[in-house]
Amino acid sequence: MPRLFLAATALSLMSVPVYGQSVEGAEAQAEAIHSDNEQRLGQRAEDIADVLRGDRAPEDVFSDAFLNQVSAAQMVAMTSQLEAQFGSFVGLESMTPDDADGFALVTYRFEQALASGHIQIAADDAFMVDTLLLNQIEPVTDSDTPIAQQVADLPGTASILLASLDGSDMVFEHNADTPLALGSAFKLYVLSTLVQEIAAGERSWSDTVQLSTASFPSGTMQDWPRGAPVTLHTLATMMISISDNTATDQLIQVLGREAIEAEMRAAGNSAMDRNMPFMTTRELFLLKAAENSGMDTYADLDRAGRLAVLESLADRDVALDRVRQTFSGNPVRIDLEWFASARDMGELFERISGDPVALDIMAVNTALPDSATEGWEYVGYKGGSEPGVLNMSWLLQNAEGRFYVLSLGWNNPEAPVNTGELLSLASSALAAHRGTGESD
Repeated sequence: MPRLFLAATALSLMSVPVYGQSVEGAEAQAEAIHSDNEQRLGQRAEDIADVLRGDRAPEDVFSDAFLNQVSAAQMVAMTSQLEAQFGSFVGLESMTPDDADGFALVTYRFEQALASGHIQIAADDAFMVDTLLLNQIEPVTDSDTPIAQQVADLPGTASILLASLDGSDMVFEHNADTPLALGSAFKLYVLSTLVQEIAAGERSWSDTVQLSTASFPSGTMQDWPRGAPVTLHTLATMMISISDNTATDQLIQVLGREAIEAEMRAAGNSAMDRNMPFMTTRELFLLKAAENSGMDTYADLDRAGRLAVLESLADRDVALDRVRQTFSGNPVRIDLEWFASARDMGELFERISGDPVALDIMAVNTALPDSATEGWEYVGYKGGSEPGVLNMSWLLQNAEGRFYVLSLGWNNPEAPVNTGELLSLASSALAAHRGTGESD
């Protein structure tokens, strides 16, 4: 989940006892101090909104201790990141003084999300802001339009499916049988292949392999030493929880692309021709970012021809800056990807849901605050994106033990797609159906 985390050293506040006063006088003074504290906190909460909006300099509001750890440029960058995902910053939504003097709970509104946390102001006369910690982002939508229609209205092609895996409860559905590019959500097929081989007794979560591959970020394992011993459990956890591409490629190497293709068939994937051969993340990066990679004709080839292109890229390299440039602007050939429909994702979750270890791995990063998943006993998640491609897929379990899938996909070859907009729709879908079998 995207987080705005702005924190500096919190300065301790001294409590000064009052002597020589009547009880009534002490209470009156305490009430006056509390009132002054509330006014100062309210003013500073508004001042912070002005800074986030770009209408006021951070130096006018934040203490030197804060700015020594979080620069003005970093604040601008983090605000811009949130605005890119959740729309323009609107302003202060609420401020509630905490029990401790100088602290308050605050909520700031973006167009499509509420960002909540706390602030602390200094105890001196300047009452500068020492701490700003916004650690809960909750997508919101004010639309009265049905959720499935909101998905249908998105530019490009989008889909949604919220339904029980056993098919007995259909909540929302739009384009659920339309295959769309997945981004890193394809890694669920790698996880499912591993789950099936472990169930068959061919492998164990504790099996250790030597790290021999390296891809490009996201992730961190590209910086790990080659030859480092890692368990399959570690690789799977890194692949799902932080979408580590090197962990993914290592698992693909261990399992073999043919085994993953066989698992896709067994799971009923509806776009097998487009998924053949099953690419590693590094192959996709090189195909789209390297010069003369064969990208322009790749889709027209059969499996053997495509495999020859991928093999020709094995010894190629490309600068990380080039990869970042390719995958941070406008969409680039999103027809070259991994594909599945929303219903395919439900079928895939059915094959994963019986493994408690896989469930634990998928629950490490659910991409939503607890408030958005209220009513569900279990929440697991994997998503994926590149410019023009977005997928968000959750495996959910209600109190009766019934599993559900919530899968949203959005492809637009003409323009980038908005993560915050789709996340807001997901949050609204879950708010309308709390795992009880009844919609709100």
